[in-house]
Amino acid sequence: MALSSVALCRRSLRHTECAPLQWSSVAVLYAVTWNIAAINNNPFEYWITHNDKDYNALMEAVQHFIDDPKSRDVPVSQVFSQSMWMELKELMIERGWDGIEQTDKLWRTDFSSRKIISEFMQDKTLGDKRLASMPDRYTNTINTVVCTQWFISEVA
Repeated sequence: MALSSVALCRRSLRHTECAPLQWSSVAVLYAVTWNIAAINNNPFEYWITHNDKDYNALMEAVQHFIDDPKSRDVPVSQVFSQSMWMELKELMIERGWDGIEQTDKLWRTDFSSRKIISEFMQDKTLGDKRLASMPDRYTNTINTVVCTQWFISEVA
């Protein structure tokens, strides 16, 4: 890929807006991927041994955040907003999915108010049910037809 074709993109469930990105303009790490419990087909979910002190510091900082998020353990609704939920719900309705009313009730009465790390990501019962990892298993792999818009998938 030529450097001139790289773009910084903001994605929503319905569309993607991209602006050209020059490598020289990149001075900040904007995102980090960290997967707690999905199937191991994502190369970015491994913490490897490396001599790079900055890499090791980043990995230790992320692990510390997951282990002890303190004030950054915000409600899920601060990350996945009500408007995002409404957009997703509308797409579910358009596709004729079953269980939308029950899902909406769970969102309003439970998931939206949970702390994102300690009460959602670390909830072993959600892990057992594969609420987050099963969709990831089916959509994140390079060789699958159904993909999420992510840099390890075909639509990245």
